Amino acid sequence: MNVAPISFVMAMATQHPIDLFEKGEEILLLYRGNPARLIQARKIFNDLIERFPNSSFGYLGLSKLSRINAFKHEGHYNMGIIREQGLPMAIKALEFGPSIRAVHENFGIYERIFEQHTLNQKYARKHLLLAPESAETYFVVANFMWDQEKITKALEYFNEALALFPDDLLRFKILKRIAYIHLKEYEQPEKSLDYYKQALDIFTDCPITHEYIGRAYLAMEEEVLARKYLNHSLKLHDNDGTRYYLFLTDANLFEKKGDIKNAIACLLEAVGIRTENSALHYQIGNLYYNINDYDKAYEHFNLVISLTPTDAHAYFYAGRSADSLGDKGLAVNYYKKCIQLNSESSESKWIREHVPEVTYK
Repeated sequence: MNVAPISFVMAMATQHPIDLFEKGEEILLLYRGNPARLIQARKIFNDLIERFPNSSFGYLGLSKLSRINAFKHEGHYNMGIIREQGLPMAIKALEFGPSIRAVHENFGIYERIFEQHTLNQKYARKHLLLAPESAETYFVVANFMWDQEKITKALEYFNEALALFPDDLLRFKILKRIAYIHLKEYEQPEKSLDYYKQALDIFTDCPITHEYIGRAYLAMEEEVLARKYLNHSLKLHDNDGTRYYLFLTDANLFEKKGDIKNAIACLLEAVGIRTENSALHYQIGNLYYNINDYDKAYEHFNLVISLTPTDAHAYFYAGRSADSLGDKGLAVNYYKKCIQLNSESSESKWIREHVPEVTYK
């Protein structure tokens, strides 16, 4: 019988950096607006750098991830993220992999982003010189300010553009930008709602506007209205993103009625769309815990831990679930980790008062 040399077997068992890179890249390809996927991919690329510090692939992965994270809309990026996170990683990848084509392609994309940013700046200056008081000029400058993460200034210019009576198409764009800033940057769904509805008056069949009105109502916990707009958005354009928010809306409606099983069923549908969403798993775990289904609760709190290993709350509730299942030793391990991550939390205080098995310094 032929036996492979030990060195060959060990080589086969050792993961190559490109294997880890491709695993992270696969997650990035499935991003679709799910921030949990960026967290998961970041962990893979950071592990890659730790294991293979002289390989370009970890830096290449982080550079690609930063580019995705910085993207706003066509031709516009958060330049703070591009400059401070993405570009340094792209340069590092180039340093360690000067002969790798993918590294050069990625660096080329960064060069084009900076070129486009310079063009945006020149475009804004040109408008300021030729038509300083036009709605289009204020809109262009506002977008440029937004790229710089100067949100307050961007909002000021968007409002100035709106006050100059732009045509319907430009007005529609401005209203959506202002609404988005209030909803996502300032977390003011009530304010965003007014602007989205004004936009809807201009183009009544825009599915994105209907979706974001639904999301604003959902943030305000007005689920019946959220459901109305999300359903209409789906009729106009069937897609998983809108369906995801509709499942969240239905879950909230069922929970408010005390129908926890159907609330869980809706959240499981949502998590089927965004598998790596730790907040969803946390919510599902809590609902299972509340109906004394500790096995399922434990399963979902552990999924939270696997996705966000620094979430002290997840360790606490994984411990409570294990405790309820009769595994005190396992529970104590989770409690210790909870205290290690956040010793001042209300959960840690509860542990100190109720779990004498945990030793404190």
